Amino acid sequence: MENHNAINNFITNTFNKDTIEIDDFGNARFMAIINYSYGNKKINSISKVKIIRNGYQDGKIDIDENDELNINFLHLSFTPNFQDYKYNSNNHSLTINGTSKKLGKYILEILIQNGKKMSKILIAGAGGTPSENVIKSLLECEKNETIIGMGSEPSDLILSKASKKYIIPYAVNKEYKNKLLQILNVEKPDLVHFQNDIEILEASRLRESILSTGTKLYMPTHEVIENCVDKGKSAVIWEKEGIKIPKTFDIHTPEDLKRAFDVLGDDDGKIWLRANVGGGGRGALPTNDYEFAKKWIDRFRGWGEFTGAEILTEKTVTWLSIWYEGELVVAQTRRRKSWNLGNRTLSGVTGVTKVGETYSSEEVNTIAQDAIFAIDKRPHGIYGVDMTYDKNDIPNPTEINISRFFTTAYFFTKAGLNMPKIFKDIALYNEFPSLEKKINPLPDGLLWLRGMDCEPLLTTEDEIFKELIQL
Repeated sequence: MENHNAINNFITNTFNKDTIEIDDFGNARFMAIINYSYGNKKINSISKVKIIRNGYQDGKIDIDENDELNINFLHLSFTPNFQDYKYNSNNHSLTINGTSKKLGKYILEILIQNGKKMSKILIAGAGGTPSENVIKSLLECEKNETIIGMGSEPSDLILSKASKKYIIPYAVNKEYKNKLLQILNVEKPDLVHFQNDIEILEASRLRESILSTGTKLYMPTHEVIENCVDKGKSAVIWEKEGIKIPKTFDIHTPEDLKRAFDVLGDDDGKIWLRANVGGGGRGALPTNDYEFAKKWIDRFRGWGEFTGAEILTEKTVTWLSIWYEGELVVAQTRRRKSWNLGNRTLSGVTGVTKVGETYSSEEVNTIAQDAIFAIDKRPHGIYGVDMTYDKNDIPNPTEINISRFFTTAYFFTKAGLNMPKIFKDIALYNEFPSLEKKINPLPDGLLWLRGMDCEPLLTTEDEIFKELIQL
């Protein structure tokens, strides 16, 4: 009886002649959003649903098969005798719970959204950690958009939680444009988002072609992206605008490298080398050895593409923010307490945070916004300001991670601030968050611990030491 009541409530409260077809026998047919979960897998799709309302099959539910909903792997027919139905009055959905040998425990949600097509979001770099943390954040949203992934590395892509996964050449490949536009024209996503500097730069160059497919972008101007992706250009702008940064030289020739050592070297003669373009500490090297530095740049074929800068401390902080047409929507600060696999690099830097901590500082807030406005008078999109403290304990901007979330975006989501959700809600629906604080809405001291092949952990320092045993 409870199952039949759930069906009655679902049909009664969602009935609309434009969305649900009722035949002469009372059977209901409609298109619905299907959210299917079993084990650690989630499938989001749209399919036709039929609910029988008469005879001995009263209450039977059949879902049409499609590319995502494959009858060979999933149950697509349900009856009140074997599954549990529940009606959710909050979002007017029908939930089916069941258990089988094939799937174990499974649950699916049937949801009608006023007859509107479920939005699609295409995430580039799927399978890689930065993009997957965005995808995981989006999969926790109540609007249940379809998340499609594309990537260039098959062994990464196959691990993605996206509902579909497209192989695409790297952005530097001449075929990238054609393949990207093919994917956009086949899937017709409502929004596409990129998470890699080089791909962001290329997508920005192609923005008119992308927009012509009907797909939305939410990113800054091309000039701003160029000035942020190239760290050397950022440094020049900040210096002109009076933003305190580490003294920096462009390295075009061995003579430039010698000058960098002469002018920038610390008490031990050390300078900091790094590539202008690329994340994850690409090409980063602290050294006081000119010959080694010369060979290092040779190795990366980096003459004209490297900078030399004065050495700062190991203390770093990131100010991640979302802006809309010049107005700040939200910002949250995170400081790094350690790097993953830092002992595998000469610099000790990998770009992959091992322990991150929520943090707040008025000084950081001010410097971060000054750094952003120096480069973009009307910020629009995602701006992640990386800062490193100098020997006087002043945070110096070192780069703006432009138009992308940092690697541990899922940290803030699990802590209660889903920034990818805020981003897509603005881009797709012009919906803005209601926050008590725009800047640092999360409490200080939350820790996000990450390791290889283990689930990350949201905790605090106090909780860690409560659990650990010390003899």
